[in-house]
Amino acid sequence: MTIFEEAMMAKSLHKAEILSRPNVVGLGVGYKVSGRRETDELSVMVMVRQKLPPISLLAEDAIPLEVGGIRTD
Repeated sequence: MTIFEEAMMAKSLHKAEILSRPNVVGLGVGYKVSGRRETDELSVMVMVRQKLPPISLLAEDAIPLEVGGIRTD
């Protein structure tokens, strides 16, 4: 299985869980962005209405750092 297929599978398996969180509006697979620069690492991309600082979120509302072994962005 390719890394793209793994990322798609991780997105699919965790879709309902992530979409149920407040502020989340969509999911995709793409290259992780770090410091406003696109990296070469595929990730499960989580789209939100508004990016909020982690301290303002309840633990259960925060986006996990990875799902299915694939990092999130």
